Amino acid sequence: MRYLTSLIFALALSVAFVACGAEEAVCAEPVANPGGIWCMTSTNIETNCRGELYPPHDFFFTIFQEGSDLSAASNWGWLEGTICGDQIRMSGEGGRDDLTTTGNMELSISADGNSVEGSEAWTATRPDLNCRGKDLLSGYRC
Repeated sequence: MRYLTSLIFALALSVAFVACGAEEAVCAEPVANPGGIWCMTSTNIETNCRGELYPPHDFFFTIFQEGSDLSAASNWGWLEGTICGDQIRMSGEGGRDDLTTTGNMELSISADGNSVEGSEAWTATRPDLNCRGKDLLSGYRC
């Protein structure tokens, strides 16, 4: 019994040391600077809102970069996120009138920094509506 207790204690201790000594994930340097104004197209591919997909729509947003931290202003609200290598991840909340929208965006930026593509998962709520969906996104520098 003492052997089993010692073994369990040693195992737990080694797991604790590994967890404490584990390095945080290192982010790769951005392959391009995403800062600037982007012309985007959003194509709805999934939704539970009223049982129909929304037609594609165009929008603009402006990205501000400081190191690997990003923020962006769009016509519906403000986004915050990061760039790691060629991967951009941003999320935010915004709205108009009584509609509140939240979104989680994942984009890949091209090596030349002139185009992006990816997707966004979103929710939309107002007193008479509570739905979610997913859009494919593509864009270029305006």
